[in-house]
Formats: sequence, structure tokens, C-alpha cells
Amino acid sequence: MHTTLTNSQRGFTLLENMVALLILSIGLLGIAGLQAFTLKSGASSAMRLSAIQQANEMADRMRANIGGIYPPPGGATLYSDVTPMTPPAAGVNCLSAMCTPGQLEAYDLLQWYTDNLVVLPGPTGYAGGYITRTDMVDNGGNTIRLYPGTLGTPGPARARFTITMRWDGERTGATGLNCPPQSNTDLNCYIMEVDL
Repeated sequence: MHTTLTNSQRGFTLLENMVALLILSIGLLGIAGLQAFTLKSGASSAMRLSAIQQANEMADRMRANIGGIYPPPGGATLYSDVTPMTPPAAGVNCLSAMCTPGQLEAYDLLQWYTDNLVVLPGPTGYAGGYITRTDMVDNGGNTIRLYPGTLGTPGPARARFTITMRWDGERTGATGLNCPPQSNTDLNCYIMEVDL
């Protein structure tokens, strides 16, 4: 009788060890899942930070080229309707040469486009930076002018630029442009509005 009791106690101890191992395994799987989630969140935060930096960089470039934002009468307004779908053409290197506002815009857009390709993942032509320009209006729908103008000619309308950065945060090949994303087929996005 003493032998039977000892064998059943040994079996009971083995069962306790197996239950403890099962609980430990579940805990380790939970920790591994948490680690994977943390890494994914860290990568997502890094990409969002890169998008914010790229948007700020373009806003600074635009502020530095105010002659392109508000050209002389008859001149073309710059930095409007920019998309990554058509790469900017190479032009004058404005670091080593004097540039007109138009040449500086072309240089800025090429540098920005190239940097966006490096730091923002996603399909070429979809991921990257988008810029749209709209004239600012007051609550009554009247155009807000940069200055009143002279001799009956109104001053230029104040410009609001919307800089939208898009990237494939999940790296799934998404190409949708809804912002904020409506489904898994949409790129992640960050929007900045700049009034100049």
C-alpha cells in the first residue's frame, strides 16, 4: 500500500509540473506577442515621424521661395498640384547656382521627391508627398488678400497649402488615397496645412 501511494504522488507531481509548464508557455507566448506588437508600433511611429519631418521640410522650402508663392502679376504660381505620380524633372542645382523662383521650385520638388522615396515605403507613384494650393477666403466667401493692392489692382490672394504625406505602413502594396484610411487598401497619411 505504501508503494501505491508513492507512485500516485509521483504522478501527481508530474501533472503539476506539466500544468506549470503550460502556464509558463502561455505567458511566454503572450510576451512574444507583446514584443511583436511593440516592434510594429515602433516602426509605425518612426514612419509617421519621417512623414512629419518631410512635410515640415517642404513647408520650410516653400517659405524660403516666397517669390514663387506670390509671383509678379502674370507669373505662374508654384508648388500647386504636386503628386508623386510624375517625378519632377532635373534642373539647375540651386546649391551651387543662383536660381529663379521657378528653378528653385523644380530643385525643391526633385530633392523632396527623392527623399520621400527613401523614407516612405509604398508603391512608387502613390506613396510620397502631395501638395495642393487654395486661395484663402473669409467667412463671407471673400478672398483674403496678401495686401490691398494698388491703383485698382487687388493684391494677390493669400495661399493655403495642404501637404499630404502618404506611405504603406503595413507594407501590403496599398494604393488607396483615402485620408484618413477607410480600409486596409488605403495608404497611411499625415496632413499639414500651411498658410503663407
